Amino acid sequence: ADVYDIGNHHLPSAPRARLGEALARICGGSLRYSVFAASGSEANDIAIKTARRATGRRRIVSLEGSYHGHTGLCLAAGDVRNAQYFLSDGPPTEFVQLPFNDLDAMANALRGGDVAAVLLETIPATYGFPMPRPGYLSGVKTLCEETGALFVADEVQTGLGRTGRMWAIEGYGVEPDILVTGKGLSGGMYPIAAAVLS
Repeated sequence: ADVYDIGNHHLPSAPRARLGEALARICGGSLRYSVFAASGSEANDIAIKTARRATGRRRIVSLEGSYHGHTGLCLAAGDVRNAQYFLSDGPPTEFVQLPFNDLDAMANALRGGDVAAVLLETIPATYGFPMPRPGYLSGVKTLCEETGALFVADEVQTGLGRTGRMWAIEGYGVEPDILVTGKGLSGGMYPIAAAVLS
């Protein structure tokens, strides 16, 4: 920390390049490209913007009572009370929130083939840390694949070994299209987060 500064996230940095390589190794599979940000909120915004650009769709599905940060798009995807407080509640056609562990509701939301991404905390932290039912996350991933939506795993709070695995999503046998990490990424020494993309 005395020698390196991660620096401006838009300019080249050898330490940041090594961090990107390390994230590609520990994420595995098709998750190979890291886009860095200063916070988990911004990394979730990057995930949403990337999903919209990649799919050409606008709708984002998330969970009732979820938390993805307090900036821009991720605020609209989070708990509606927070979004309304900051006048960030988007049109209901763009941000849809569903009950946790409800695959039927998820299937209905994705049926139209117009969803860019499903943004989920693997274990919803601010919702009280309920555990996903067996088959729920893999079922969501299957629905995403069938309808062309991207699966975004928000691992800002649950990632980097906090559940006994590097990523909580690994415990459910699901490979997301985008994985968002933050908090533990710098051990509290520097504001950094990342959206790791396929």
